[in-house]
Formats: sequence, structure tokens, C-alpha cells
Amino acid sequence: MSAVAKDTDYILKVKFTDWRGDSETIQYPIRLGGEESHYALHIQETSNGNLESALATEASGLPFSTRDQDNDQKSDTNCAKHLSGGWWFSNCGRSNLNGRYFMSPPPKQRHQRKQGVFWKTWRGHYYPLKTTIMMIAPAVIENKS
Repeated sequence: MSAVAKDTDYILKVKFTDWRGDSETIQYPIRLGGEESHYALHIQETSNGNLESALATEASGLPFSTRDQDNDQKSDTNCAKHLSGGWWFSNCGRSNLNGRYFMSPPPKQRHQRKQGVFWKTWRGHYYPLKTTIMMIAPAVIENKS
């Protein structure tokens, strides 16, 4: 992934669908760092769309965390282990699009729901989303004709 997007401006577009069939889209101009920055996600400006961002917008960028690479900003917890799945976690609770997929109905226990695929600012804390699609494209498309 770093060879594709490192140090180049891109647009990240994310589409969500809930279990009622409703959908929402959010879009960000981004820059992705390389291995030396733990693939830090630098969001260039606030999100574009009706939905509030659930990704941190720290100027330094948010590194990618996994179970064995705890790069999140929560010092007492490994968010990737606690919530399941690798992601650009800040303090464990705003989004995780690489969590466990739950068929409807979701688990009743909160600690199980926390491990699902969620985007807090759309359907609330730990609502397990039905589908998510992440798309990335160059911010400027070159004309190769």
C-alpha cells in the first residue's frame, strides 16, 4: 500500500450501509506516510459530506495499529487488540472499519459489539455496520492520452 500512496495527495472516499438499507458517504483529501511513519494517515482538511468525521485529524498524522504494532494514542490499551482489527486508532472509540463482521442481529454484550465494524458519528457507538467500502484515488488524475 505504501508504494501506491506514499507522499502523494489522494482522495479517500468511504461508503457505509446499515442494516435498514440506508447509506452514507464521507470523503477526505489524504496523504499516507510510509513504513517509517507506520503508514500514518494525514488528513489534509475536514471531511467532505454530511457526516461528521470519525477519523482523527492530528497534523502529525495517525499511525496504523495492529495487534502486534501498538501505535495508537491510548497508552494503557492496545486498541487493535481490544477492538479487533488494524486501523488508524486514536483513542479506541471513534471508528474501526477492519473490525469483526457481525450478521444481524448484533451481539447483545457491549464488549462483543466493540469488536465490530463501526463509524461512531453515523449510527452511534459500536453499531455494527452491514457494509463499508473504502476507495482511494489520486487527488489529481493525469491525462495520459
